Amino acid sequence: MSEQPPSTASAEATSADDSGLEAIDLPEPDSLAMDLARQRVRAQLLGEALQPRRVDRFVLERELGAGGMGMVWSAVDERLDRTIALKFLRRDEGDARSEQRMLVEAQALAKLSHPNVIPVYDAGHSEGRVWIAMEFIPGLTLRQWVAEHDPKPAAILDAWLEVGRGLAAVHRAGLVHRDLKPDNAMLGEDGRARLIDFGLVRKLSAQAPIERDAATLDASASSAQTESVSRREGFAGTPAYAPPEQLAGEPVDARADQYAYCVSVWECLAGARPRHTSAEQQRRIPKRVRRALERGLAPDPRERFPEMEALLLALAPPRRRRWILPAVGLALAGGLGAGLWLGPALEDPPDPCARASAGIDEVWTAARSEQLSALDPRVAGAFESWVEDWRGVAQASCEAVHVENLLPESALAPRHRCLSARRGELELALELIDEEGARGLSRGGQVLGEVELCTREGLDEAPVSAAQREAVDAIERGLLRARWGIGERSIEIRERAAARLHADARELDHGPTIGRAALTRARLARARGDADAAQIWLGEALDEAALSNDLLLRADALAGLFAVALELEMDPERSTWLEGRAAQILAEVPEARVRRAALALDRARLQVLVGEREAARSTLVETVAALEALGPTQDFRRAIALRQLAELESSLGATPSLAGADTLRAQARALELGVEAGRPLGEPGRRAYDDALAAFEAGELAKAEAAMTLAVEELTIEHGSVSPDLANAHVALAAILDAQGRLERGAEHARLADATLRAIDPRHPDLIYALSALGTLAFRSEDFAEAEASFRRARLVGEGHLPPDSVELADLDANLGEALHALGRTAEADARLRRALAVLEAELGPDSPQLAIARKALGAVCLESGALDEAHASLRFAVRLSPEGSREQLEARWLLAQVLVEQGDREAGVREADAALAGLSSMDDGARWEREIRAWQAALRPPSSTDDDREENR
Repeated sequence: MSEQPPSTASAEATSADDSGLEAIDLPEPDSLAMDLARQRVRAQLLGEALQPRRVDRFVLERELGAGGMGMVWSAVDERLDRTIALKFLRRDEGDARSEQRMLVEAQALAKLSHPNVIPVYDAGHSEGRVWIAMEFIPGLTLRQWVAEHDPKPAAILDAWLEVGRGLAAVHRAGLVHRDLKPDNAMLGEDGRARLIDFGLVRKLSAQAPIERDAATLDASASSAQTESVSRREGFAGTPAYAPPEQLAGEPVDARADQYAYCVSVWECLAGARPRHTSAEQQRRIPKRVRRALERGLAPDPRERFPEMEALLLALAPPRRRRWILPAVGLALAGGLGAGLWLGPALEDPPDPCARASAGIDEVWTAARSEQLSALDPRVAGAFESWVEDWRGVAQASCEAVHVENLLPESALAPRHRCLSARRGELELALELIDEEGARGLSRGGQVLGEVELCTREGLDEAPVSAAQREAVDAIERGLLRARWGIGERSIEIRERAAARLHADARELDHGPTIGRAALTRARLARARGDADAAQIWLGEALDEAALSNDLLLRADALAGLFAVALELEMDPERSTWLEGRAAQILAEVPEARVRRAALALDRARLQVLVGEREAARSTLVETVAALEALGPTQDFRRAIALRQLAELESSLGATPSLAGADTLRAQARALELGVEAGRPLGEPGRRAYDDALAAFEAGELAKAEAAMTLAVEELTIEHGSVSPDLANAHVALAAILDAQGRLERGAEHARLADATLRAIDPRHPDLIYALSALGTLAFRSEDFAEAEASFRRARLVGEGHLPPDSVELADLDANLGEALHALGRTAEADARLRRALAVLEAELGPDSPQLAIARKALGAVCLESGALDEAHASLRFAVRLSPEGSREQLEARWLLAQVLVEQGDREAGVREADAALAGLSSMDDGARWEREIRAWQAALRPPSSTDDDREENR
């Protein structure tokens, strides 16, 4: 190993003369190094065993380099048993802004997968420092390499061309480096050049277009070359390499990196930066190269190359013809005479990658593109982008092997197999769209896997012969059909098909295919609510993942187990452990962006379950942004995330939060409806369910009932008569009917939900919602004993799944307290309601709308016990935060009317009673309310004169 800093640390350990840092006083040695030095001295003096210095799962070895922004250590990742480079932000730079910059670096790199870009494995915090774990690459920065080895100009240019390819990949990922220089590029001992250190990377989409006067730019460039500090007010980067627009502190785009790249290449070739180059030094740069660099150095960014690829093409050496020399050939050929070469050799050799992307063109034709554009141009654009990614990976993979010699021939076969699988997904997605038209667009987009995954390290899987390949492909196509319901909606039939395919995979004895078959069967079992079967198949998938060392299969199996623990068992501890394991594995596969987003959606649900509502909000905000970046094929997941976020905002209760919740619901609805071309999302049952919820939220109860009735029919077709999704649709329909006052009809659906879930599992967590609906409808019908029994059953189920101080259990206590009060058990009701409110206020804040029902119930208890002031406050709260015109609000108004009269404000009480009566009388049980409120109003009238005379006569 080289004695020079052998890793990405080299970029941090630059010389002051070149980095522009000579005017900055470097901080004192960091305590990490000092602590480790003290430990070693103590161990030597006292004979103590030297304890390893740990950061997270990494054991520090030695400091490799340091600079103005931080330091880099070599460390050992104990979990994966490999040496990595661990970069730390210095303590004296450890403000929030610097920490965020470091995390942006990790996130930016994690999105990239390119042989000329440094891979990042992980990031985190330790003892007040931010750290980033990167690949440990023995080698030198390009500055060190040129200074120490004096390579030939052609070798220097070759190295910078490799760095340029990495930079082009950065730009394609929508990022700007902003600090390119010879210290931030390195040549590994493996001979490959890499772009490193993304401490100042920014989103390309966030950069404003640059339209400035060229003379102004040129003037700022001239004055800036004398600057020696690397950080000024309004500027970030290294001035000696920054373009004029960056020096001025203005937003920059990819052309700023092009400028810095040309300064760096010029410096390494000539020995000095452009403005300090002598005529003799200039002659070291070939004219062709100099012309290209000079264009890239144009002060006006509009005069530079439009993108890095064009600059690289101008810099690359011209292709040489391959000549066949005749020294041996003539002796063998005899009559070829004096010809010095064979004619055909004068032509350029055929491009080995000319047809690298031909396979996708057979599937994605111009006619297909036009078909999707007619249905929805936005989604068609997403498909087109996916196809372009496929072509790019196919071309880059071929060139990496046959042109650039970056990868061995053996690396091409697994990439071809992966690309073939992706192409098969496109075929099935288009078939699904043929079946369903516009309604199939979103589901078709979901079928498409991530093309980037075909470039990941360790892609190779268990070997498969040519004869087996056809069978494997057929099985995996069949599994996709079963998973997505292409050509068949019934889960029962799809499960039988998956079982046959699973048996076929076992007969072939191909581990990854067996694992994927088990995974498909688990997904279908989970949809039916069969937790036991799902866990059996997920366990088999985990076993096959371990045998074939398939990280993605392992992550999918763990994510599946997490979903089962969360949805079907509501086990917070097991869910937390499984989610952490899945997230840890997916962090090692930066290309798995869709999987990480899907996992984050479930993580937010878990965070809500365990009371971490602010963490859930942060998770969802990040997930919405990530899904938006993934494009319209992920609209269905983005709609789910927006609805979850809306529910969180609603629970907070402040007016801005409530307004924000409405906005989020509107955004979700726009995605669900596909307003641009009427393209509703998801499967028919899910679509109808979402339609019903949107109508319910808008107060369109008749429309909501029709849509949810359709959802019940569609889900019965898709899932059979026994499934959690179907049960939840019955619960939702019961709530819609309850809002209309159609209590008996609503109770029928609540009983169906109860029976459906008990058939799956007598302690199924979704019974909480079915039994709550059943208890609510019994309460409305004044069957208070039945209401109490249902609420108690719901709480018993909840106790088996929920933390003791959870919001869900507190809601169940509020319901139970209200039933106990109606049964005349006031003391029990009071205690249970106050306990519920204490939890709700602690978890949600004192102004959350979710407290309205408990406040209404406590108001009724206080009215009965004569605590009128407390009753008044509780009921005012319930009226204010209950949904306008809802039954809960109307009942609270009626109770408030009685309190006001008891407090002596008769006029206000009558007004509240009239408002309550106007709403309650329109419901199915309105006659009961009218009798009760009219009788109360009659009792308030002053006695008539006849009545007075009678009283006197008595």
